[in-house]
Amino acid sequence: MPKILSFHEHHSKLVLVLLAQMGIIAVFTALLYAFGPQYIPLWYSLVESTEQLASREFVAVIPALALAIVVVTLWYGRRTKLEHEEYLAAISLWSGNLLLGFLIIALLRIMKVVI
Repeated sequence: MPKILSFHEHHSKLVLVLLAQMGIIAVFTALLYAFGPQYIPLWYSLVESTEQLASREFVAVIPALALAIVVVTLWYGRRTKLEHEEYLAAISLWSGNLLLGFLIIALLRIMKVVI
């Protein structure tokens, strides 16, 4: 039976960084949920300052988004039989790492405001 998610050897560090970032996001959101206030400023794009607040349960949106990014990134970063698959895999893994990095920055900004 073939492996569904097989990666190139030189992409292993990118995969580990991606999974480590997912772990960091999971830990930070768990801390924010456990020790954060009742209302958290998640929606910074809204005009009214009172509408930017969401109840503590909505912090689960952040790891759900991170998980979706990880799944899509790993799916397109896997080893396939396409002609330029190594380049596509590298682009996918770098893009996923960059997106999770931005998500960590946003999460740290939320934690800075809350704490």
